[in-house]
Amino acid sequence: MKRFPVGVHSFDQLAHPSYNYAFIDRSWYMIFAVCETTTLILRPRRTGKTMFLQMIAGFLSNPDYSGVKSGIDFTKLKIYERMTELSKREECSLRPDEQMELLELTRVWKMKEQFPVLFVTFCAADSKPCTLEDTLNLVKDAISDAVSPFVRELLSSDKLDELDKEYIQQLASGGNIRWERSLRRLTALMRKHFQQNIVLLVDEYDSLINSLSWEGVCYDANRFAQLFWVATCKDNISLHTCILTGVFRYLGSGLFSGANNMEISDVIVPGQLAPVFGFSEDEVQNLMQQNSMVSHMTISDLREHYNGYLIGDRRLYNPFSIMQCLKNQEISNYWCQTGHVGSLVQRVKSDASLLSDIQKMYSFEDSEFCPTLPCDVRTARVSDMSSESFFWYTLLQSGYVSLLEPYMTDTKVIKLRIPNKEMASAFSEMMNGLATPSMRGSKMSSDFTGGAGIMKIAMSIESV
Repeated sequence: MKRFPVGVHSFDQLAHPSYNYAFIDRSWYMIFAVCETTTLILRPRRTGKTMFLQMIAGFLSNPDYSGVKSGIDFTKLKIYERMTELSKREECSLRPDEQMELLELTRVWKMKEQFPVLFVTFCAADSKPCTLEDTLNLVKDAISDAVSPFVRELLSSDKLDELDKEYIQQLASGGNIRWERSLRRLTALMRKHFQQNIVLLVDEYDSLINSLSWEGVCYDANRFAQLFWVATCKDNISLHTCILTGVFRYLGSGLFSGANNMEISDVIVPGQLAPVFGFSEDEVQNLMQQNSMVSHMTISDLREHYNGYLIGDRRLYNPFSIMQCLKNQEISNYWCQTGHVGSLVQRVKSDASLLSDIQKMYSFEDSEFCPTLPCDVRTARVSDMSSESFFWYTLLQSGYVSLLEPYMTDTKVIKLRIPNKEMASAFSEMMNGLATPSMRGSKMSSDFTGGAGIMKIAMSIESV
């Protein structure tokens, strides 16, 4: 009987058979990430982005470079199993798409343990930075941690000169250097030493600034973050592959124009990575079958509470809440409990139109009312978005709302909806937060959390 991996933060632990964890194998999907020059993956928090990067790091990293070898036998995972399955068949029996798949799988498998992998994470921030000092300190800490496994080898390198080694020491100690170019310079020095291009993996790239409070971020912090990522990713010849993950696309669309073959996978157009950061219904049923302790739970109960996220054309379950629910054998609002809606409440309080739209979305069926986004929201500069569009795009990317229908090339507007009961409870909490002290506990307060009529809602809005 398998265990459910609640609180597990290491892919080596998650996938190692000795721990006996139930998990969904995503190794096959590496073929859509590791061969691209730059990939930006945007998904809500707690959907498995860090695990995906850890898996890629363990697969690509040469242990002779970092001194760390993955404990996972990748021949037991789907990437190898599928490659072996296709290889055993006669070539003439393979469909054209299967022939292409086999070529890609073989190509990626040859990359196993062949690269220096630099893993930079910004997820250790206790709070989102708003000032230049906050942002600079976060960059210093993150890069110092990332370079740590390589410091001894780089400082003893016969391919680096004394100025290079002095720079490595400055990186490791948080010294006085131009930190907006630090990650680019580090990749160049690693390439110079290892005599090959680097794989750069960046977790929570958007933590450099407070994306939920755009207007509260000082100009200098915002400018530093933009210069940092442009310097790192744009025309960086030291990189074999760069994969960044985050929740929000705070960078302007033109800033990565020099990054060759950049792929952006978000909840609107996720591409081939659509199924990776969520569970399909078949996968949820498979998880339930691996532990008899959850036999009293039904898929219909889970569907109502956790399903409904439309990622591209895939309808997915919230993976964090599913694992918590199966572990605890109880349906509850697990994902919502790990975040807060305080900053959203403050944003809505200052905009009566948004307040009205949220109430209508909460109270009515999708066919009666749903908020919308312009179809060019994916390519528009965030700084050029209207405050309303930025608000709804933030809710979409952060997981509070989902697409009503798949995005198509001829889509005029992007329609949004509340995906499930768990998110409906989050909106109920938000509307409770919107109520003034005099409204809480009163009939007027129920207008915000129940199905009040339009006139009553309008009257309530006027008093906020």
